[in-house]
Amino acid sequence: MKIKLVPSITGERAQQVINLFKQSHNEWFAQKFLICSFLSLTAKIAGRFYEEGSLDFDSLVAAGNRGLIVAANSYDTNANHSFLAFAVCHIRHEIKLEIQNNPLWRP
Repeated sequence: MKIKLVPSITGERAQQVINLFKQSHNEWFAQKFLICSFLSLTAKIAGRFYEEGSLDFDSLVAAGNRGLIVAANSYDTNANHSFLAFAVCHIRHEIKLEIQNNPLWRP
């Protein structure tokens, strides 16, 4: 799949996706749907770290997807902040952890 073909997600659509994720009884399907819905966001964030020459792009995207799942599981749908802002923080955090846990990483 070419990431550029995946449309960016809007704030309203993000709320719909996270609500579906929270209500789903099929965890595997819900996670796959969540990752596909936010792929362009995760790839964009991973691309910024990739340009710094840290790890391969796929590893960074995988770490970002883990952060996305953590964000989705811990997000309060009654919160006054957007899920997109919440997810970005978790995606970046997981990518940074992945880079720091890499034995070839040097600050």
